[in-house]
Amino acid sequence: MAAGTHNIVIEQAATFVLPLLWKDADGDPIPLTGAVARMQIRAAYGAATALITLTSAPGGGIVLVDPGQITITITDEQTDVLVNRSAVYDLRLDWPDGTSTRLIGGKVTIKPAATLDA
Repeated sequence: MAAGTHNIVIEQAATFVLPLLWKDADGDPIPLTGAVARMQIRAAYGAATALITLTSAPGGGIVLVDPGQITITITDEQTDVLVNRSAVYDLRLDWPDGTSTRLIGGKVTIKPAATLDA
């Protein structure tokens, strides 16, 4: 299955929350049991370093709830340092059997803020 494209807009210095519901072709939520989620935002595909890295580890910014519920949260502290006007991301699920699924990805537009944390 090819990854879906979902472009996102992140406001600098504000908390970003993206709730997702992953469904199969029949519209039924897909079980996430055992999955580990990872997401990175980079200035460009192939950029050496990630601007933001999230995981489904406790406190890692991604919460998985069966069946199919995924919530991505990027804190205001994390978005505060985003100075690029655009970037790219993708969300990947790694399964216990060693396979990986790239679920979604796309462009990130960063809307700059005038009021930043000190």
